[in-house]
Amino acid sequence: FGSSRGLGVFGPGYGHGPPFWTTFPPPRQVFCMGLTQHGADGCQFGVIDMEIGDVEDFMALQDLLAEEHLAFTSRVYSKVTLRDWQLSLLCPDRILSEEGGRRRHAESMVRRQEAAFKDLIILKASAPSKGGEKPTMVGFVMFQVHQAEKRKPPKRGRPTYWDRVGCFGPWAQVKQIYVLPAFRRRGVGCALLTAMFQALPREARDDVRLSVLDLNPSATRWYRSFGFVVVSISRECLGDREDANVIVYQEMRCAAGEARLAAALTVPLIFRAEVLNQVVTVSYPDKSGVFDVRIVEYLEAEHWHKVDSAGLSVWDGESFTDTIDLNAFFRDGHVEFKRDLSLVYRDVELVKREARRVKQLLKRDEKHKRLLMAASSQPETSSRSVRQRVTSELTESGRGHSRYVTQTDLLSDSDGD
Repeated sequence: FGSSRGLGVFGPGYGHGPPFWTTFPPPRQVFCMGLTQHGADGCQFGVIDMEIGDVEDFMALQDLLAEEHLAFTSRVYSKVTLRDWQLSLLCPDRILSEEGGRRRHAESMVRRQEAAFKDLIILKASAPSKGGEKPTMVGFVMFQVHQAEKRKPPKRGRPTYWDRVGCFGPWAQVKQIYVLPAFRRRGVGCALLTAMFQALPREARDDVRLSVLDLNPSATRWYRSFGFVVVSISRECLGDREDANVIVYQEMRCAAGEARLAAALTVPLIFRAEVLNQVVTVSYPDKSGVFDVRIVEYLEAEHWHKVDSAGLSVWDGESFTDTIDLNAFFRDGHVEFKRDLSLVYRDVELVKREARRVKQLLKRDEKHKRLLMAASSQPETSSRSVRQRVTSELTESGRGHSRYVTQTDLLSDSDGD
């Protein structure tokens, strides 16, 4: 399953103590207190609060979560390491590097000792072991409730989705969710997520949010089955910044009541011109067909995109062009990019970096030109010093001083050197 970054409430009314084990046949069912079972194969499990004695198992599952994320990224970024993902998902470097720091950090989360963890709840799913031994932890979910905050309009740049949709009350955030591979498709993930929904305060159930790794499309589809839709994307750079290992997360939301109405009326502005020339698969909501098309134009005024099927697909035997609301289609799951969004936005990041580099070079060039021109009116000793300074700066930047040969020659002539 995908994960949301960070950590963080558990609503009133959720029972503590030992889980009640139960067995029932499909279709899947969920009891009101989050004590659940599902599976045609007789899989039996319970969901309950995590305890301090579960820390070792919890850390082991978190390690598997990081390893799974590494597996997703290894096919696109060879330089990303397990430690990079541990730093992103588990804890800061100062804690990870300290002997015993990781364990103390996990214990603090379970005990909610620190202010940052006072509203953090971790539920565990456990399956009974053979021979009456301690039940085996097979999954967990962490979540938090945030209070409503009034958002001020941004002073700079375009308003975000959240600026436009507003905030109608407390909202819940799924921080992390993970299930052992051997227990997937057996109802454990459903039980964890359902138990979380049941434990939330009533007002927070209307707005639940999470982040899912773009490189894990099966998790995105699974969350969609619970009513989540994509409302935004966020980016993170893993490892060495120079490698530009850009990771994209799809920010998803499941809304109800007033929040659902506002969400339905607000189309998120996820994509603009940065996705031009990308090939996508469009499954038209009116069931008219599924087509591969290329994004060829962005219409700024309408925030729509023009697509062309030439060389990719046909309708009634011919290629076609169309104008679609790409953002609404993507929000609702009607569009899939052929290329990983992480790679698409890596290209965007590289283009931005190159633009910044060129801008810095031009700015430095202009500065050097002004120095050289000013030196032409100075005494010989001062002029020579300026030329040496400019040449040194250019050499250190790896560009040499060949572009200034003409100017320095002119200065030399004028100075009589």
